[in-house]
Amino acid sequence: AAGAEKTEEGKEEGDNVGLVLELLEEMCLKARLRQDHADSERQVVLNEMRDAKDVSDRIATSYYEQLFAETLLPKRFPIGKEEQVKAFSTDDLRAFYEEHYHPSNMHLFVVGDIDPPAVLDDLRRVFAPYPAPPIPEGQAPPFGWATPADAEQSEWEVRGQALTHEFGAPFAQAYHQVLHPQIPTFSLTITTKEGLEANTLNRHLMEELLDSLVGMALDSRCELRRLREGDPGFSSVDWMYLNSAREGCVLNSLSVSGEAKSWERAVIALAEEVGGLVRYGLAERELQRL
Repeated sequence: AAGAEKTEEGKEEGDNVGLVLELLEEMCLKARLRQDHADSERQVVLNEMRDAKDVSDRIATSYYEQLFAETLLPKRFPIGKEEQVKAFSTDDLRAFYEEHYHPSNMHLFVVGDIDPPAVLDDLRRVFAPYPAPPIPEGQAPPFGWATPADAEQSEWEVRGQALTHEFGAPFAQAYHQVLHPQIPTFSLTITTKEGLEANTLNRHLMEELLDSLVGMALDSRCELRRLREGDPGFSSVDWMYLNSAREGCVLNSLSVSGEAKSWERAVIALAEEVGGLVRYGLAERELQRL
C-alpha cells in the first residue's frame, strides 16, 4: 500500500489487500457456472484442439514429454480429452469445482510493502470459512509434504504429490529426436536438472547476479559472431537457469536453433561460445560493458 497513511487504529488508509483478497475469493471460490457459458467455451476448446493437430504441436508435445517426464503433463495435457470436452455438463463442472477449488489446494503469494500480521488477519477473515472438504477413503492423494503444526503462517494442511527426481542418474536414452519432412528448421535443447535450494543467503543473490551476467555475455558473444560472420549457422541461442517449484527442481537448459541445413555449423558455434565462457570466463572490459 504505497503512500498509505496510518489511522488511529494503526490500519493503513488506502491499503487494498483486503479488497483484493475478496475479489480473489469471488473469482476462485464463487464462480457462476452457467450452461450457455459452458457451451460457448466448449466450442472454443474444440477449435483449439483442431488447430493444434499439426506438426508444431507434435514437436511441442514431444518436447514436454522429455522435459517434464516426472510430472503428469506428458500423460494429461491441459487441453483435455476431446470426448470429455464434448460431453461435460455444468453439473460435471460444478462437481469438479466444488471438489478441488478450495484454499487447501491453492498457493497465495502476497508481494509488496505490506504489514504481515494485518495480511494474515485478512487471509483468515476471507478464506477461513472454506475448510478443505473431506476426501473419500481410498482416494486421498499421496502427501508430498505437510504444513508443520507450529507454522504460524499456515491455516490449512497443504496437500500435494511429491515429484521424484534421480539427479545424476544415467539417461534412459542418449537423446530424443523428432524428424518430419515439413520441418525446415532445427532446434537442439540440452537440459539438466538439479535439486532445489531456497534463496535465503547473500551468496544466493550473488549467484543470481552472476548467472544473469553469464547469460548476457553469451547473448552478446553470439550477436558479435553473427555480425562478424554474417551467417553463423544459428538464428538464436538461449540459456535458461531457473528454480522451478512446479517441477520441484532447478532447470538448466541450453538451446540453439536455425535452418536445418546449417545445424552442424550452429552446434559447433554454440560449443565454441559456451566452451570459451567455461574455460576463460569474462574479460574485464566485457564485464564492465555488461
